[in-house]
Amino acid sequence: MMTRLMLLRIAALTVVVLGLVSGATAQKPDWLQGSSKQYPQQLYLVGVGSGKTLEAAENQARASIAKTFKVDINATTGVQSSEVLKQNKDGITAESQERTVTDVEVGVRKTMEGIEIAEVHEEAGITYALAVLKRSSAAAILEDQIHRLDEDIVTLGKSADEGTDKIERLRLMLRRKNHMVVRDELNTDYRIVDIANQSIPPPFSIEKERSKIASFLKNQFLIGVTATGEESQKILQPALKYFSSKGLSAKKVTPGNEGAADVVISLETDLDASTEPVDEWYYCRWTLDATATDRKTGNSLVNESKSGKAGQLSVKNSRKKAVTEMTKAATAIMESVWNTLSGEEQE
Repeated sequence: MMTRLMLLRIAALTVVVLGLVSGATAQKPDWLQGSSKQYPQQLYLVGVGSGKTLEAAENQARASIAKTFKVDINATTGVQSSEVLKQNKDGITAESQERTVTDVEVGVRKTMEGIEIAEVHEEAGITYALAVLKRSSAAAILEDQIHRLDEDIVTLGKSADEGTDKIERLRLMLRRKNHMVVRDELNTDYRIVDIANQSIPPPFSIEKERSKIASFLKNQFLIGVTATGEESQKILQPALKYFSSKGLSAKKVTPGNEGAADVVISLETDLDASTEPVDEWYYCRWTLDATATDRKTGNSLVNESKSGKAGQLSVKNSRKKAVTEMTKAATAIMESVWNTLSGEEQE
């Protein structure tokens, strides 16, 4: 006959065994291993996130899906950052500017809004979240956005062909070019979410249209740049190179002999180097005046003046530094001209 002590030991052992069995059967969710039977990859994009809080885990899970797409998730904020050099009494400073992104954000934002948090799991003080995005829903959103872009590209092309104002045609061409870049990115995303990994063909030849745009920028629109004053030739080449990087033709011209230039940019420089040191420092003042003119109408597109003072331990080096600062200022002015020509400042 069992004693009371033996019965208590057996009962305690039973509890331990049952606890071990229960722990063994309480398995982790399969999605923690990278796949989910309930949300198969053929039908869903999945992302797993973890963090000390539920919010952190959910945000990381959504970001995990967003990284799948070619379009950067930062674009969904609708902000594009840039820096513009400005001159003030303290010298040249870089000022941050932000511009709303309109071409990409709508389609991407709608796609991201389709992400849902399907499951949550907690373990050892860490929260895990499973985010899912239904492929068919995301594909429908992207397809709609691509078709809208196609319509805009066709409309912009007709307007550019029928236009008579060179600058307006340039703006239309550049908008078409940007639309095509966005289309490529969205089409890449579409292939990711499409079950068959197919893309959406355009109702026109992408290569033909790109070639047409490149030809217009290179052969039918010309920017002439004149440069006068001390060391002006040193800022001329960076100015020409800036527009070349944008796909435009730009060349040096002389005042009164601008040839076939559609827009003429006039740069005038002045340097005033002091030979008297101030606390062992030599200073060189510089001034840069710039104007951009539409030759057809005679209208001034950009009219800017920048100045500064560069200090170094010798006259030669202060002058050299002044030229460097002046060159940076010229590049900033070229950016202003570009923004005006492309119409970006109006957006």
